[in-house]
Parts: sequence; C-alpha cells; structure tokens
Amino acid sequence: MSHGIFRCPRQSNSHGFPLPAKTVENTAVTDHIPENSRRRFIKLTAIGLAAAPFANVLLSGSAEAADPISETDPQATALGYKADATKAEKRKDATQLCSNCNFYSAKAGDASGPCVLFQGKLVTANGWCTAWAKKAA
Repeated sequence: MSHGIFRCPRQSNSHGFPLPAKTVENTAVTDHIPENSRRRFIKLTAIGLAAAPFANVLLSGSAEAADPISETDPQATALGYKADATKAEKRKDATQLCSNCNFYSAKAGDASGPCVLFQGKLVTANGWCTAWAKKAA
C-alpha cells in the first residue's frame, strides 16, 4: 500500500490500452461535465436574435436623427429657429449658420444634421437660432 497521492484504478480505452492514472490533483479540470450543448446553443441563439436589431446602433457609434425640426415646434419657436438663416430677424452676423455652430454635429457639406439643442432632431445647415455658438476650431 502506498502513501501519498490517492490514485484511481486503471481503466482502459476501447482498444484495451491502459489510460493514464488519474490523481486527485488533476481531476477537477479534466472531469468537468459541460452544459448540454443543445440547450446552450438555443439560449445563445435566442439572445443573439433579441440583440440583432440593436447591433447597428451599438456598433456605429451614433444614431441617425429621426425627423427634421419644424419652425413651429415649441423648442424651435422658443429659440427663434429659422430653417433659412436669411429670414431670421434677430440674426446680427450673416456668417452665423447652423453648419458653423457648436451644437450642430453633421459632417461638413451635409444639407442637414442633428442639433443637440433640439434633442438630436435635424436642422438645416443654412438655418439659425438665438442659441448659436461658434464652433471650436
């Protein structure tokens, strides 16, 4: 009788060759029974299908604004927004446009883009409102 590490009885494979003896130290990792693979597959597939509609928004880093702001919108009226800056009576500087405002976040050359002040709704690049602030260089 040996003292020390407990050894399991030897087993053989399908060809009759003896398998290596298992020790108590290496059984924890090698004898792990995996979760039923079919159940796991169904669970992961269901999660993937539920998350698929959100993948584009999550991976693009930005969401598109849904619709343009109307001049009659209460927020637009409060800020004196005009889709055509030349029609804005309160505008003092002819160079002030939504396209060069700090709150406008569209790419240069776009006809319209989202504005932070209007909860991301689209404003025209040639528009103007009283909250205009020069875009940082």
